[in-house]
Amino acid sequence: MSKCYTDTPLRLEIAAGAIAAHSSRTVVIVEPIDGSNVRVRDLATGTEQSVPLRELSGAALGLGRKDTQRRWELVRGTTRKGWLRARRRERVVLRLIRNDGEVAKHIASASRALQLSRSSVYRLLQRYRQAAQTSSLLLGHRGTPPQHRRLSEA
Repeated sequence: MSKCYTDTPLRLEIAAGAIAAHSSRTVVIVEPIDGSNVRVRDLATGTEQSVPLRELSGAALGLGRKDTQRRWELVRGTTRKGWLRARRRERVVLRLIRNDGEVAKHIASASRALQLSRSSVYRLLQRYRQAAQTSSLLLGHRGTPPQHRRLSEA
């Protein structure tokens, strides 16, 4: 039995074997229990539990393997403060997505709330629409990538 839930910006297929996230943990769906709960197994610990569907989020569709790996590395390297900032950004972006009316007014409100420029808010919105996950809103590493080294001045 497979169901698709689309009341959030991210599509999540509810089927045995599907990968999802629950409470910042990667889980696999063991079986749907009823219309509002599923049984999941934590991939790291192997423990199984019943969880409400509304607490699950899915893997981003359309991201390549490299983008997915980069995103997980970013999540693993994020501090608690960085994660809380991304969660706050997600709340604001979700309000933007759900609001009707004058877009410019809502963008201006979001930019004030997040203390970002309007163009930065548009970029956040674009990233979140591409992959509706909190990790889309994390701050990336700026400057030279960590795996590269700069040339010496010779």
